[in-house]
Amino acid sequence: MNVKHEYHGTLLEAADYKIMLLLESMLGKPIPEVREPGTGTSGFVSGNNRVIRLGLNNQQLTSLPEDLGNLSAIEYLDLQANLLPSLPESIGHLKRLTHLDVSYNRLTSLPENIGCLEMLRILNARNNSLISLPAGIGNLSRLEKLLLYKNQLTSLPAGIGELISLRQLDMEHNMLSSLPEELGSLTGLTKLWCNHNALHSLPHSTGNLAALKELYLYKNELTSLPETIGDLKALTHLDLKNNNLQALPETIGSLSALKELNLWCNNVSSLPASFWSLKSLQILNLRSNSLAFLPEELGRLSGLRELYLDSNRFTSLPRNIVKLTALQTLKLNSNAISSLPENLSKLEHLQKLWLRDNRLTFLPEDFGNMPRLTCLDLQLNNLESLPGNFMNLTSLKVLMFERNKVPPVCEKTKRIVEKLKDMGCNVFY
Repeated sequence: MNVKHEYHGTLLEAADYKIMLLLESMLGKPIPEVREPGTGTSGFVSGNNRVIRLGLNNQQLTSLPEDLGNLSAIEYLDLQANLLPSLPESIGHLKRLTHLDVSYNRLTSLPENIGCLEMLRILNARNNSLISLPAGIGNLSRLEKLLLYKNQLTSLPAGIGELISLRQLDMEHNMLSSLPEELGSLTGLTKLWCNHNALHSLPHSTGNLAALKELYLYKNELTSLPETIGDLKALTHLDLKNNNLQALPETIGSLSALKELNLWCNNVSSLPASFWSLKSLQILNLRSNSLAFLPEELGRLSGLRELYLDSNRFTSLPRNIVKLTALQTLKLNSNAISSLPENLSKLEHLQKLWLRDNRLTFLPEDFGNMPRLTCLDLQLNNLESLPGNFMNLTSLKVLMFERNKVPPVCEKTKRIVEKLKDMGCNVFY
């Protein structure tokens, strides 16, 4: 018969009671029983006289007792925001543990026997100083989330590919220069974060990630993408911002589910012919590249809602841009555009249009026929006048056209400005 002891009003079995007293002595205060410890709280939940959930958030803990491994019924352990430099080896004895949060500590390593936590589904080790992962981590066959944001990892063990249940893998802000080919075995992975590393390339096996929906590679050192990238048929979000890409593989056009593509701040000078097959695209960011030309096929991307083309080398735009009738935001700042296509008013859903710092000398006569336009930036151009139908822009809330050649005393300009102001538009000129 198991002996039970009362811990501040809660009956616990002897092993659990002993550990709670030990933790209480380390904290210098009792641990309250709560209904359910949440993020940023401390307390425990009991069931059948056992501790099943324990939160010790932000308690300035610098160590944990080896006896912690005797909490054999515990399912949820939250140790975030302490000062722990290591975890006790006995943590591998917590066979029922499904959720382990050790984020915001000072860990430089995880115990090798962490791979014994066969029921673990979530492991959060964000914001530590991990320099490596134990090989045994590959034994966590039920793990669904592995969160390693802001550590000092320089490589991943091959065993990472054995995490057959993994759905989310966050490796942002580490020091990874490569990823193992075994990563391609994570065929159930849906989200992969690798931002802020030092990746020079992606493994060929990346194309095996058949369930991947979101891939974040912002701020690495990628110079190219593998041809297998086109095999990611479920991919909806691809972030490649701040890399060293000069071109994209022809297979990029096979990403039939892709909704958002971010190529901001690379060195891409041309796009492959297949690119215009990305008909699911809704957001396309090509800012700060070396593009000087877009083909008429741009008009095939009829689902685009946001298009960012700032800081490239464009002198003109394709006529078929007017076929992007779902477009709501169009940003063209800092190019060398001297004229705009006729019939721009066909962009009937356009709400925000940035044309700052170009070489425009005039605007198309139908420019005022965009009923949903709310923000228009025309600063730093060579405009000498505004079309009379500007007064038809009844939804316009912000108009900026400082540093142009429009005479400030021009009667026509005055009438337009006063009319717009009367309609509630903020005008800067």
